[in-house]
Amino acid sequence: MSDLDEFLARKRAALTAFKDAFMADPQPVEFSASVEVRGRSGVRVIRIRQFELINDTGPATAGFDLGPKSPEHLLAALGGCIAHSAEMIAAMMCLSVDEIGVEVSALAHPLGQTPGFESFPITPYNLKYTLTISSSEPAERIEDLHREIEATCPVLNLLKTPQPIAGRLEHFASCPDIAA
Repeated sequence: MSDLDEFLARKRAALTAFKDAFMADPQPVEFSASVEVRGRSGVRVIRIRQFELINDTGPATAGFDLGPKSPEHLLAALGGCIAHSAEMIAAMMCLSVDEIGVEVSALAHPLGQTPGFESFPITPYNLKYTLTISSSEPAERIEDLHREIEATCPVLNLLKTPQPIAGRLEHFASCPDIAA
């Protein structure tokens, strides 16, 4: 039994307990993130629960390359969600798995939708992922796992079938410095 198999056994027990508890009060779960732009650098500090991440760009757009760009965070979220979905589904299918890995990529054109480059989207495009699984399980069971990931991975399915986003602006007038 691999270290991952031991983890997947614990994961199966945790998922079963979580599902049982959630079924007692099946309400949606809200989650959130906040972002603050720091002066002088323009670096974005992302706060998610007790975690902080840095979001930046490279020198070509006046950034300092202190952290991933927003599209890179998006790819990381997609890869992380695919990997976590693989863990959960493998656990519930009682699969023996030695390793799980995900590589995600996309293209982007920095001038997308500007004059002369209207044929390029402003969004990342040609998103691709490669899920790598090392397992002694029969290929059919691993293909079943992959089909289930494709059907149930939240971030993957969000990107396949986007949801409307409600936006709101709050504008506060700045107070000029008062010279004493």
